[in-house]
Amino acid sequence: QAYAMAWWAFPDSALAPDAARRLRELSGGPLPEPPPEARMERAARLLNLGEQAAAERDLVLAIRAGLPPAIAAEAWYRLGLLRLRSGAAMYAFEQAARDPGQAARALYWLGRVLASTGRSGQARSVWHRVEQQYPGSVWAARSLLALASRAEGAGAWRTADAILTEVVRRFPGSHFAEEAHWRRGWLKYRLGRFAQAEAIWLRATQTLPASSRAAANLYWAAKANEQRGRSARSLLEQIARRYPLTYYGQRARSRLRWPAPARISPPGDGSLPDDRFSSTHEELGALGLDREAADEAEALLPSRAGPQTLRFIAVHRRRAGEIPASVAAAAAAVSPALYGGSTADVELWALAYPRAYWDQVRAAAAAAGIDPYLVLAVVREESRFDARVVSPAGAIGLMQLLPGTARALAGGAEITPRALMDPELSLRYGSAYLGRVLQRFGGDVVLALAAYNAGPAAARRFARQRRTDPDLFVERIPFPETRAYIQRVLESYGIYRWLYR
Repeated sequence: QAYAMAWWAFPDSALAPDAARRLRELSGGPLPEPPPEARMERAARLLNLGEQAAAERDLVLAIRAGLPPAIAAEAWYRLGLLRLRSGAAMYAFEQAARDPGQAARALYWLGRVLASTGRSGQARSVWHRVEQQYPGSVWAARSLLALASRAEGAGAWRTADAILTEVVRRFPGSHFAEEAHWRRGWLKYRLGRFAQAEAIWLRATQTLPASSRAAANLYWAAKANEQRGRSARSLLEQIARRYPLTYYGQRARSRLRWPAPARISPPGDGSLPDDRFSSTHEELGALGLDREAADEAEALLPSRAGPQTLRFIAVHRRRAGEIPASVAAAAAAVSPALYGGSTADVELWALAYPRAYWDQVRAAAAAAGIDPYLVLAVVREESRFDARVVSPAGAIGLMQLLPGTARALAGGAEITPRALMDPELSLRYGSAYLGRVLQRFGGDVVLALAAYNAGPAAARRFARQRRTDPDLFVERIPFPETRAYIQRVLESYGIYRWLYR
């Protein structure tokens, strides 16, 4: 039983093949079938290893073997996500939607699949069903935003505006409302109704001043003001002062020809002062038990989620070598500063934007002829420095490479998914690919990032639409994920240069 458990539950272990061999010897025949629930767990672990085909196979076998209804619905849902790029996802989501606990999210994704295969009418019907049957859920909000996108794409501006207004009404103060405010303003801007666009964006900034969209709202209110023949300088200065390190704050400073904000102190190692110990996590930290100290501090988060607790976690996760967890805590701590205009705690910024794997990054960037800080920015936004992360699309490792892309860069040599979890390999091939697309697009960082995210063919299509206004070009990129990705990487790139140069 122990060998069976080792083989079923830990496919990522180096001992799994030995366990399978011993199990085969003991059973005197083929390996015994794992229980259906064990296959579910095995599939999750295989997916984390980038073994998508094996994970999909285990999910199918688990479903066939018989699972309790709720667990079967979860298996169907996971299978649908794995099959998003194929028509087979539709059936999986339909099966998952039969269970009340999975219905809302399964139906939302079913709508996405229908829309991507040209069945827009059916997609709209499914999304309407979600927002009507599950009116307060996040899936209702996402369905409404998807319906608004479809209406915009069809030129049904009034319908789109009405749906976005409904999102604001139903989900006030949420990030869905932030998105809806932004898109309402953008809709008016595209129609040439610049005064209305400016009013919507300014009102959104007043209503949600700490929103992640606040800088965007102010920046485009300034652009709308310019379109009306007025000076945008006052608004640009406001953005540059309040949100200096955001993507839009950096754009405002560039347009104003202002330098980067001053650093109060150089980046350090994020060390904490030797204060008297006031709690268990501080005592553990003083003893050098960094992982245990961070665990204790994280247990306090529901009641003490302030910047000092997050900073403590970030410092001790970093000391324990847990870079992704350190970055996550530090990013949460600097988020209010990013959108509130403070740049005082430079050490905390350095934890949120670390020079992790720095020697390997510099070597890979030098070989590719590109800026190492651009590589760091891509790594931060692609994987948050998690060398073992696997995306739903099958991209793997620090720079989120697809195995096929890596093989092409390696001249056809076989590169396994597990190999791409090696930081040095991921950085080498990821930097090489980034350097290649930068060269292909004449050093244009925006188009190179578009190619890195959506592929060179998509970037070439975007390039044909390019006009003189770089802001308008980025906002008009038709893939929301790619547009947001470009802005996030450029924001991180600016912060890295501010911190370390």
